[in-house]
Amino acid sequence: MKIYNDRDGVKAVDLHGLHPHDIEDGRSVADLVREAYEMGAPALRIIHGHGFNRDSYTPQFVNSNTGWLGRTVRQVLRSRAVRPYMLVKFDCSDSGTTTVRLRQAKEAVAQS
Repeated sequence: MKIYNDRDGVKAVDLHGLHPHDIEDGRSVADLVREAYEMGAPALRIIHGHGFNRDSYTPQFVNSNTGWLGRTVRQVLRSRAVRPYMLVKFDCSDSGTTTVRLRQAKEAVAQS
């Protein structure tokens, strides 16, 4: 998993192809959030896939079995391991991605 530049200075990482068991311990996602924070990125967009059950889409509930990876990512983002790097909330309103707003790194502040 590599972080790359996305639009508007936001960093992004694509988790397609990973199984939720690969990230359930939280270390890999927490490491990605920390790495983006240290880069001075304003946000990290985690691409995990849409998570809609294509046969029976219900707008109120989109976390079907196909949304397991996204749910696992959001569960890790709620843990204490990533809180020092994140601002208050993350945004999962975009289908298939979860965007984490990051605090400004102390090193990035010193360079400004």
